[in-house]
Amino acid sequence: MGAVAVTVWWRIYRSLQGHGWSARSFLQAYFWSLIRYGLLVLQWVLWLQMAGLIINPLLLVGVIGAMLALQWFMPLGLFLDLGFKGALSFWIWGGILANPVDALWIPLMIWITNLAGPALMGGLWWWTIGHKSKVL
Repeated sequence: MGAVAVTVWWRIYRSLQGHGWSARSFLQAYFWSLIRYGLLVLQWVLWLQMAGLIINPLLLVGVIGAMLALQWFMPLGLFLDLGFKGALSFWIWGGILANPVDALWIPLMIWITNLAGPALMGGLWWWTIGHKSKVL
C-alpha cells in the first residue's frame, strides 16, 4: 500500500513539474494538504470522544482515515455529500456509540464548523462592511 502511495505521489509530482510547478510549490501544497487532513481527523477524533467512544487512538485514526478515503471517492453535491457522510458515519459508528444518533450529529457538526460557519461569517462581513469597500 505504501509503495502504491509513493508511486502515485511521484507521478503527480512529475506531472505538475510538466505544468511549471516547482518542487517548492509542490511541497508547500502537499504540506498544507497534510495539515488540512490532520485537522479533519482531529475533529473526528474529538467529536467521537465527546460522544463517548473510547478505543485505541491508532485504531480510531485508521478507521477515520479509511472513512475519509471512501468519502473522497464519492463525488456528490453539497447536500448529498452531507447525507452520504451521515449515513456512512451511522453505518461505521452507530453500533459502537452508546447513543447511535450521535453518529449522525458528528458529520453535521464538522460540516457546520468547516463550511457553514465560515460562509455565514463571510456573508455577514460582506453585508456589513465588504460591499461598501473599494478594495473589493
